[in-house]
Amino acid sequence: MRQVTLPNYPTSGNEAVERPAKPKAPVTVKIAFSLSLLSAIGFAVGGLLYLRQENAILQGLSANHPKGLQPSQYATYAKDTVVVVAVTSVLFAVFYLLLDLAMLSGRNWARITMTVLVVLGIVANLLGGIDWATLIFLVVALLTVAMLYMPTSSEFFTAAKRARLNRS
Repeated sequence: MRQVTLPNYPTSGNEAVERPAKPKAPVTVKIAFSLSLLSAIGFAVGGLLYLRQENAILQGLSANHPKGLQPSQYATYAKDTVVVVAVTSVLFAVFYLLLDLAMLSGRNWARITMTVLVVLGIVANLLGGIDWATLIFLVVALLTVAMLYMPTSSEFFTAAKRARLNRS
């Protein structure tokens, strides 16, 4: 007589199914989170500080008389510029914070998105000129990305994906 081995399926809904635990973020991901959080705070603070630049923009417009803009429009243009920059900076900071939280929970798409944003930011800053604040941003951004691709970070993102797939 031939013996057949059946898979070990639960016989009722009462048996506990062992699932892998959600991995904890390693130090490298926590450092990347902290650095990126620092960048987000920098975006928000920088944008809010830019609100104080309205007079400088107004003076620049008055001195240069740009084509297509009447002197009566300078004040509105200066005010609109600082508001748009401030709001955009704060929104970008919120987006960075959401990416940070996704990275901390092991979402690889957040790591990739952060990498793309950092590369685009580096290119934009190199084209626009570098001052001390830009240099600090570049160093923090590069350190953030470097931490996200350290071996322990990569293992964390892989384990987090595996745990999510096994839970579903």
